[in-house]
Amino acid sequence: MKNYVKKALTLLLVFVLSFQAIYPSLAKDVPVTKESTTEIQQTTEKQTEKETEKETEKETEKETEKEAESTTEAESTTEAFVFDEAKMGDVDGDGLVTSSDARILLRVAVKLETLKEDVKIYGDFDKNGKITSDDARTALRIAVKLDNVQCILHGHKTKPVKIAPTCTEKGYTVQKCQRCSYQSETKTDITKATGHKLVEKTTKATCTEDGIYTSVCSVCSYVAKEKVAEKATGHSFGVWVLGDKTKTRTCKNCGYKETAKNVKTIYLTFDDGPGPYTERLLKYLKQYDVKATFFVTNQSPKYKYVLKEIVKDGHAIGVHTKTHEWSIYSSRKSYLKDFNAMHKIILDETGVDTKIFRFPGGTNNTVSRKYSRGIMKDLASYMTKQGYIYFDWNIDCGDTSGYSSSKIAQTTINQIKKRHTSVVLMHDLKRNTVEAVKTIIEYGLKNGYEFAVIDESTPRVQFKPVN
Repeated sequence: MKNYVKKALTLLLVFVLSFQAIYPSLAKDVPVTKESTTEIQQTTEKQTEKETEKETEKETEKETEKEAESTTEAESTTEAFVFDEAKMGDVDGDGLVTSSDARILLRVAVKLETLKEDVKIYGDFDKNGKITSDDARTALRIAVKLDNVQCILHGHKTKPVKIAPTCTEKGYTVQKCQRCSYQSETKTDITKATGHKLVEKTTKATCTEDGIYTSVCSVCSYVAKEKVAEKATGHSFGVWVLGDKTKTRTCKNCGYKETAKNVKTIYLTFDDGPGPYTERLLKYLKQYDVKATFFVTNQSPKYKYVLKEIVKDGHAIGVHTKTHEWSIYSSRKSYLKDFNAMHKIILDETGVDTKIFRFPGGTNNTVSRKYSRGIMKDLASYMTKQGYIYFDWNIDCGDTSGYSSSKIAQTTINQIKKRHTSVVLMHDLKRNTVEAVKTIIEYGLKNGYEFAVIDESTPRVQFKPVN
């Protein structure tokens, strides 16, 4: 437009000047001076400049709009993917990597403009029922096509890793990131498994599992379980070994150990026998199929034969003393003489080389002070070093106080109720004690208690020597 204006004004100026030169008489009333010509030129130039400025402003506005649009697009692109180490995948810029980010990224990844209502767990990549930041990161990897040599999210580098072939799968090379868990989906250098051979092996049956034929590859780690080889038959368990709150028994055939927890245990222990009531006691114990522990003496030699019956019925046997005389505490030599004599009698009569024993009066007795100061501390230490184990008790049935059988039973039961593990002190030389045993056993069996014998593995109940 401005070009046309310039040309028109120029032609007009030329026309006027030419007309004046050719027809001066006609141009008398139209004085043409240098100043008028200059004014015309200035007017023309001003109009031209104004039009030029307007067109320049329009072009500038257009360019500004284009730049704004491009800037907005750039800014939106930058905000869409914030590759920050602490918040990778935070595409909405709220400072958190959330389920919203996962949905946005999934849209980018699969180019979804709308979301169908029947998609219930949209964006749940790890299928845990929730859309979490881990899902967002997975979606981000998909969205930016993270399947190249460089991990663009962190600037990590990948390296080729060879996966060896197995009996069931081909080998291949895959790109894995050296710093994060990224792994390329592209597999190259695919190879077949060669030289692999399956070898048959048989696993024997145990108490808990059947045996099976197993095919194991001689080259890779492939294992194929085929069929049952044998059933677990003929397996049998030994006796329960009770701990403080557990019991364990071991299979005699395969060595499998079965453990039960929170076991309530009663150890019935009898001192000073055998005597005239011991065989009746053994009869009662057999009637209820309960085992007990006997710390024996030779106070009544005519009942020595009962020692064999005790062991035959499956009860535990230990040394008390031969004579039960308090004078045995006059010295270590005196005690050992009495102890060894009783130990030999047990061995000769039963064949049992017992390692358990109980001090007359218990480890904390004070009667020994009359015979030798510090003798109990000395004997407790010495006997332990020799491989013997002494046992005391945590429940006294009270039978040395002349109680009736019913009172002995009730006194014992009242204390058992308060304990998880009860080691009961009783004396089989007393008739009332033997008769009270039936009531105690019936209470224990009715209330879920285990009756056990003391052996070398039993948790120790020991008093601290006071002399």
